[in-house]
Amino acid sequence: MSTPHRKTAMTKYGMIVLLILSGFLIFRPLLSAGQNTVMYIHSVKAPVYADSNNQSEKIMELKTGEKIHVLEEKGFWYLIAHGEKTGWIFKLMVRDKPPADFREINVNQMAELESKARKRPSAYTTTASARGLKAKRDRFAGQYKNDYYALEQLESMVIPVEEADKFIADGMNNEKKQ
Repeated sequence: MSTPHRKTAMTKYGMIVLLILSGFLIFRPLLSAGQNTVMYIHSVKAPVYADSNNQSEKIMELKTGEKIHVLEEKGFWYLIAHGEKTGWIFKLMVRDKPPADFREINVNQMAELESKARKRPSAYTTTASARGLKAKRDRFAGQYKNDYYALEQLESMVIPVEEADKFIADGMNNEKKQ
């Protein structure tokens, strides 16, 4: 037969083991990075700070899929290296595997993609700039009304080819005389 004292001790021991296991399962992703571990950004925008708190100066902002090197761990923060810069990033922004929909592209592939990509403005951008140009032209026309309408008249004039040829020939003759 078991004694009540022994049953209470077993229950306490079981609770402690259960707490340790649940704590391990919950915090395991946060403990997975050691020194010089390669990890990947999983957040759309991941700010990197000068110190291990979000009130310090923001050094840079990383994007989904970028590779980082973990140098040190402090609470819920990692000291990371990215390129030439080092800074602190919140642990929940990174994981040890790249995002599922992220695939690395090498420099040659990127150059090839850029050369083949068709670059065109959106319909919104095109419309906005056309409206802006019209408004600018109207303001210009209002400010210099006489000159603008004179220019329109000059552009609408039709000059016969013979008259244009004579004008050019006369100009060349005058140039030779000087």
